[in-house]
Amino acid sequence: IMPLYQTIGNAQSISVLVDDATANVTSVQVILYSDGDAKILNLTRTGGTPTSGTWTGAWQVTDTYNSHYGYDITATDSNGSTTGRIRVVN
Repeated sequence: IMPLYQTIGNAQSISVLVDDATANVTSVQVILYSDGDAKILNLTRTGGTPTSGTWTGAWQVTDTYNSHYGYDITATDSNGSTTGRIRVVN
């Protein structure tokens, strides 16, 4: 997450490295949690290969991160398998 903390109205971005040893990664989705909101962000592969790539996305901050901040990351491959789910909460 860049920058880690941001003010309402400004841009924030995320970059995730995803590896899958068995199939091509077809999608990476992030659910962003803030004090009073949750939003879904579908990432785009911006580097690497379909099995080992960098996925990125950006959004405009619309809520505060004063007491609740976190995100779930879920990647799916061409076999329909979820390759990982990471929950980060601050």
